[in-house]
Amino acid sequence: MRRNYDKLRSCILLAATICGGAAQAATVIADDFTATDQDPFTGSSTALTWTGDLAELELAGNRIQQDTSQVVSTITTNISTIDSLGLGEIYQWVGQVGRVSGSMTVTDENWGGIVISSDSSDAAAIEAGTMNGYRLVLKDGDGGDFVALEQASGSGWSQIARDDQANAAINMATNPVMTITLDENGVFDFNVVLSAGAVTRSGSFDTGGAITLDNFSGFTISSGASPRLAYLDDFSLSIEAIPEPATLSLISLAGFGFILRRRT
Repeated sequence: MRRNYDKLRSCILLAATICGGAAQAATVIADDFTATDQDPFTGSSTALTWTGDLAELELAGNRIQQDTSQVVSTITTNISTIDSLGLGEIYQWVGQVGRVSGSMTVTDENWGGIVISSDSSDAAAIEAGTMNGYRLVLKDGDGGDFVALEQASGSGWSQIARDDQANAAINMATNPVMTITLDENGVFDFNVVLSAGAVTRSGSFDTGGAITLDNFSGFTISSGASPRLAYLDDFSLSIEAIPEPATLSLISLAGFGFILRRRT
């Protein structure tokens, strides 16, 4: 009896080992923009390669901020070497945009967002939406400020989902933290939390699985205020592999096989 138990246990462990590659812990890449972490201006990053309006941004303490002469700035990081970016996994992007000092209400000129994916690293193309990809933005319009999930298909950005609290103002001086998750079925869930706790915005969008993720993620910020000191901080992308049902069934089949063998 004990020997049969040991055989069953060994088989289950073997099946778990086979599954282990798919059930491993999430891969996380992150940048808090400190000189000791991954500074895009010195090229010290080993995990991420930042590109875009680097000349229009500056490293200030533990974050990236706009040069005072710039209005719109976009930076992206090439994540193609991190993962193949396909469905069957869970992705979560996180980023922080805000105002370095003073108040900055979201307007047509003052806004920020996190680029979820793009097939181009060109800042101008991302700002105009003449590439293919997705972004989550804080914007103003239609009676108030809102959070919107937008898609670009080569001819500009269009909203595909937005929060339902457009009557509440968003002040970028409260350091909004933006989080967006794409699950293994192609469903986006997003939220923006203001550190002051005044507003939490959220929404979702089901792509129906018809989605292509591309190689670049990052930020876009716009500031019409003077001085123009919008900032970016704490970028991260986590990727969690989801085991296929057929793979997960190996453990059950292993145990069942030994039960049958025991009965015969």
